[in-house]
Amino acid sequence: MSQIAIGARAMEYRNHRIAKFCMLVTAIACYLIQGVVFNLLFPWVISPLIVAWLWLNYLSSHGFPGARSALAGFILLSCLSLLLYHIAYLFNAGVNQSMLFQGAQVFVVAPLYAFAFGLAGALTGYIVSRLRGW
Repeated sequence: MSQIAIGARAMEYRNHRIAKFCMLVTAIACYLIQGVVFNLLFPWVISPLIVAWLWLNYLSSHGFPGARSALAGFILLSCLSLLLYHIAYLFNAGVNQSMLFQGAQVFVVAPLYAFAFGLAGALTGYIVSRLRGW
């Protein structure tokens, strides 16, 4: 194995660790913002992150061209959308107590939006990687 291949493998491993750390921080932030110690809805809320984690583990052993960029787009947009919805809930619930019930419905709908935005990011990442020849 050449030095370039070894360096590329180490760089890929480092990028996977950064992506897993980002997903873990997002999951912890979502858990803390929900403010419930025992929450049965929490696995549903972080389901986009679970899918991305499984995809990342699959990619480390069975990669195909464009998959890394697609995964990066999925992780970026799904994490951002989950965090934005949770932060909006946090500020909305603190200001307007009458909106508390409607704001709590965000935890049911937020993963669907995270999947939608994540898939848009994955599609964009895949198209860009194919156009650039990565």
